[in-house]
Parts: sequence; structure tokens; C-alpha cells
Amino acid sequence: MRCPFCGSRANVIDQVGSKLATCPTCGHFLLNDEALRSLQGDPSWPRTRKDLALALRWAKRTGMSLYLPSADAGCQLIELFDKEEREYWPERAADALEKAGPVDAPWNEPLWAVASKLDLTRAEAGEFVQNLVQTGAVRVEPCEPDPPNTAVYPKQESYRWVKCK
Repeated sequence: MRCPFCGSRANVIDQVGSKLATCPTCGHFLLNDEALRSLQGDPSWPRTRKDLALALRWAKRTGMSLYLPSADAGCQLIELFDKEEREYWPERAADALEKAGPVDAPWNEPLWAVASKLDLTRAEAGEFVQNLVQTGAVRVEPCEPDPPNTAVYPKQESYRWVKCK
């Protein structure tokens, strides 16, 4: 079976009126069936689903309860996640990109650093960084390789990430 939030293969056990899920991405959580139906019936479900997957990962990492007795509890978890964690993501991501230093493929290794820093999948990190580029928060620029050792390796183009704001 699949996790109702992130879509990963998960072990989901139906209990009376709820589901106990063990997801490799979101963790262990208990979800009331009525809450899930209510969330899935909302027109903003695709966005809520994604946000709840991120909020559950954060809750798992911080040791919070992963019991969602109602749709409101899910929405409150998302609000808390936004307030306590997500608002700091742009700065943390920009730091991780800058610390990656000179690289041959700026859309490869540095994105793994962002994914690790923000507890995202590689695809989610790529989407997040693309948004940072579009909003002008970061950019990629050419630079000298580090260290330049053209005797052993032919000179390759290198790039680095730079904060713009």
C-alpha cells in the first residue's frame, strides 16, 4: 500500500476507524479515517497532501506526536511546521548551496546538500532551488575549479552558487 501523503510504499494497517502507517519517508503515524476523508475531499488536497508529508517528516525528526485525530490536527501541524521550520528554508538552502563550493554540475551535488539539510527528496530539493532561482534569491555563476590542477585533469568548467539577497 502507499502512504496517503508522500506516495511512498508503506505498511498501512487498518484499525477500527483509523490507519496505522509506517512510511519510510514520513515515519510512523496514526490517522483517523474521517480526517483522511475530510482532507482528501478538500479542493486543496494536492497541496495539503504535499505539505502534510513535509510536516510529518519534520514532526518525526523533532519527536512530536504523529497522531492526527482530525483534519484540523493535520492543518495545525502544517501551520506549526510553516512557522517553526519552513520559514527558515530559503536561508538554509542558500547556505547549503554556497557551501557546496565549485562543482562541475551545479544542479547535481549541491541539490543533494539541500535535500539533506531540509530533509527533502532530491526532486523536492530541485523544485525548491528552482523557486529560489526564479525569485532571485540565488544564482549559479562560473568560477575557477577548486583546486585547479590542470596537469592531472583537463581544465573543466566549474560553477558555484551565490546568494543574491
